[in-house]
Formats: sequence, C-alpha cells, structure tokens
Amino acid sequence: MVRHFRKTDTLARLCSIDVGVLISPSTDVSARRVRSSTRQTRILKNQAKLDSLMAELEQIKAYEKVLRKGQEQNIKKYNRKEISDLKLEDLVIFQKKLENLQDDLKKKRVELEASLSL
Repeated sequence: MVRHFRKTDTLARLCSIDVGVLISPSTDVSARRVRSSTRQTRILKNQAKLDSLMAELEQIKAYEKVLRKGQEQNIKKYNRKEISDLKLEDLVIFQKKLENLQDDLKKKRVELEASLSL
C-alpha cells in the first residue's frame, strides 16, 4: 500500500498535477487519499516569496529611518537651512559656490585623466 502512495506522489510531482487515489480494501471499507501537492507547493512558494519581500521591506524602512536621522543630525550640526527657507541672495551665492565646485571637479578630472594616460 505504501508503494502505491509513493507512485502517486511521484506522478503528482513529475506531472505537476493533482492525483486522487481511491483504495477499496477487501473489507468493503473505502478510503480516499487526494493529493494536492501542486497547490500546496505553489502556496508555500508564494508564502516564502511574500515573507522574503516583507523582510526586505522592513530592512528598507529601517535604512530609510537611519538616513533620515543622519540627515537631521547633519542639518543641526552644520546649522543648515532648508532650501525653501533661503532668500534669493542666499540661493545666488549657493549657485556660484556650486559652479566653482563643478569647475574645480572638471579640472581635477582632466588632470587625473592626463596622469593616467602617461
């Protein structure tokens, strides 16, 4: 009898189908075994994927919280203002500083590329 269940299980796995087995012993007592391995397998795989995604989401939320806290600390540490709080004159000065930094970076990149080509 165990042999029949093994064959049924193997057939269900190989063919990815649901297999039902009806066993009628000589005592006229009926027994039925329904194999729904494909549905169970799909449910378990989907549950594992869902658990993995939920864990990843929790990690992302924790990382975002750490980044926000660090950003707030940097703003406090350097006594920075939010861009929306700056006046037009402050923004113009900030733009000039950014342009100067961009020019410096371009010069350094050119120097580095020249030194690497030697």
